[in-house]
Amino acid sequence: MPFKSVQKFDSDGMPVECIDPIGSVKKYTDSEIGDYITLAKLGQMDVDEKNEIAERNKKAEEYNHRVMVEKHTDDRTPSMKDYAAFRDKKRRGVGKVITM
Repeated sequence: MPFKSVQKFDSDGMPVECIDPIGSVKKYTDSEIGDYITLAKLGQMDVDEKNEIAERNKKAEEYNHRVMVEKHTDDRTPSMKDYAAFRDKKRRGVGKVITM
């Protein structure tokens, strides 16, 4: 993340793209600039505030993981019950029930 860029002008005096000190051309979008500002503000926060944010993020991640596992289990429950019933019938020696 460069902190300084060099402005160059063409022969007509019009500015050309920003060139960072190592020579590669880079234009920043509004979202990139906003991200840099947010990052700079995070650097100015106290350690306690940073730890609180990290703790909230960890709790949110754990919650999202738990929700994902519960959803996966709920989606798989019918097929697991069918398979358990199949295994139970096979164990007891009952193949198919034929009705007339």
